[in-house]
Parts: sequence; C-alpha cells; structure tokens
Amino acid sequence: MKKIILFLIIVIGIISLSIWYKSLNTERGVVIELEGGVVRENNVIWAKSPHMTLNITNYSILPKKIDILILNIKKDSLLQVKGKPKLINPREKIVFYLLPLSQKSCVIKSPETNALRFAVVGDSRQDSSKDPYPRVFKKIMKDIDSRDFNFAIHVGDFVIHEEEKYFEEFEDIIGGYDTPVYTVIGNHDSDILKGSLYKQYYGGTYYSFLYMGVKFIFLDNSMENLNEDNILFLENELKYEGEKFVFLHMPPFDPRDSKSHNMEGGEDFMQIMRDNNVSLVFSGHVHMYYQTTEDGTRYIITGGGGSPLHTTEKKGGFHHYVIYDQGDIQLINMDD
Repeated sequence: MKKIILFLIIVIGIISLSIWYKSLNTERGVVIELEGGVVRENNVIWAKSPHMTLNITNYSILPKKIDILILNIKKDSLLQVKGKPKLINPREKIVFYLLPLSQKSCVIKSPETNALRFAVVGDSRQDSSKDPYPRVFKKIMKDIDSRDFNFAIHVGDFVIHEEEKYFEEFEDIIGGYDTPVYTVIGNHDSDILKGSLYKQYYGGTYYSFLYMGVKFIFLDNSMENLNEDNILFLENELKYEGEKFVFLHMPPFDPRDSKSHNMEGGEDFMQIMRDNNVSLVFSGHVHMYYQTTEDGTRYIITGGGGSPLHTTEKKGGFHHYVIYDQGDIQLINMDD
C-alpha cells in the first residue's frame, strides 16, 4: 500500500512539475525586456534614454550564454548589476551567463556630468530619393560630437521616405560618432508604413525620460496632429512638478506668412504648455530657425539640419543646430 501511495505521489509530482514547466513558456528561450530602449534582432539594443533598465530571463532548463550589443550610449556608461559596476562603451558586446530558469537585471546609466548640455537638430533629409544625404548634416554631427554634449536630439524628418535603406543610411551617419542621438518621428519618417519601421529601429513614437531633474517628453504629431494616445500620455507626463522640455516634429505655429506647416490644434497645444509651466518646446518641419516666448514657454523651431530651406537667410533660412547649455540657448549657424 505504501508503494502505491509513493507511486501516486511521484506521478502527481511529475504532472505538477510538467504543468509548472509549461507555464514558464520555456520555448521562449532567453527573453530580453528593456525600459529606455528598443531590442532589435540578434540582441542588439538601441538606447533611447540616458538610463535603461534591462531584464534578461532564461526560460530554458539549460544554462545560457548571451551576447548583447548596446548602441547609442555615451562613452564610459555604467552597467550596474549585482557585484562590481562595470564601465561600457558603444558598440561593445556584453556577455551574460544565465542559470536555468533564472533572471538577471541591470541598470545602464550615462556618466554623470556637472551641467546639462545637449544639442537639437531637425530636418536633415535629402530633397529627393535620388539625392545623396546632405553633407551639412554630417558637418553638424561632427561639430556636435566635438563639444561633448550629454546627448543630441533630432526633431524628425531624418529620412526622405520610411524605407529601410534610408534608415540604415541615417544610422550609419549618427553611429559613427560617440554622441547619443534620440529621435522624434517626422512625417517623412512615417510616410509609407505609418511608423512601423520607425518603431523597429527606435521603439515607440512617443516616450519620455527624466535626466538631471528635467523631464524630456517626445511626442508624435507626424500625422499633423496629436492623437488621443499622445494627449493622454502628455497629460500624464506633465504632472511632473520639475522642469519640463517637449519635443515634437510639427510646430504649433508657422512663423511665415503662408502658415502652411503648423500642426492641427496648435493653439490648444500651446494652452496645455502654458497651463503646465513647460519651459521649452523644440520642433522642426519648417526648414528654418525661429524662436519666440509665449506666456513663459520658449518655442524654438530648428529645421535647418540639411534639407532644402523654406525662407530667406535673413528670415531664418540657414542650416544650423541649437545648443542648450545650462539654461542658455545658443544658435550654431553652419552656413557661416
């Protein structure tokens, strides 16, 4: 009788173990979950924030070794796991060893600096698919990289069309420098696949991060307006009580007489900025430089990254980028 009971206990145990094992979805193997970036094919990670949280889970009953390549990070970023922190650099593979049915978590942080300094550029695409990528943007990136910013931000229209070859061309350019570049989606970046290719490369089309006490908010108005998801996201992010910067492709207004390149609902957007004490709003789309302050919010249009210009030099039609340096705004004219 005891043998029968023992046999039944063993059978029940095996069945229970089998059910538990199946619940782990072990056919998934190793799964990478990431906050602050996007996981691409072959375990390549593209950072879209100075800080990332990385979770790697081994669902297999076998030990696993996994190589991860992290792109778009600052030199000497810090990888914090259990044990001694490790300095890592862009394009450097990191090896993780995972026991069966185990997980490793780590945090990746850009090196700390004494001052917040970043660059903003927009509208660097070529004029047509037959044209080479504008040389002036390469010149801009070289200049940005020489100044050791925390990061750079591109406010959209970095490709002529939403096709893989153009995304690869853009990434070949920015990937040749040490300065991380965070992107906003523009209308040209989403003109064919409605942003699905953009998401493969750079993750969600609206996102945010907190860095050095400032909330950076990136929005998607590539379809000329902010959809309901963007508005709900924005309202939630604006609850942050500290300083807030907003980045989007299409400006809430077009400073030219034609007024043909502003987003829909621009006045409502500016009211939201005013009501929530947003310090800075950066945009592009109009290929020129323009800045103004409305009710305490400073609006900067920086659309001179290399694309054909929309107005005369006297009115802001020159190639340029903008520097934020500890609260000061500097304009860098690349046509001088």
